[in-house]
Amino acid sequence: RIDCVIETDKIIYIFEFKLGTAKTALNQIESKGYYNKYLESNKQIYLVGVGFSVKLRNIKSFLLKEII
Repeated sequence: RIDCVIETDKIIYIFEFKLGTAKTALNQIESKGYYNKYLESNKQIYLVGVGFSVKLRNIKSFLLKEII
């Protein structure tokens, strides 16, 4: 299940939030194909993996990947 989608007139952002690394979050978006249903929208699509630190109780890292 997708954690968060933000859609504007020209761009779609797909977010996955994970305790741990942003890479793990981004890998989940890609491996589960969360963006597939948006490919025909003719909008720019960005995948955003966000990693949270339990120790810091905050965002530790994020990765952004452009699909279209």
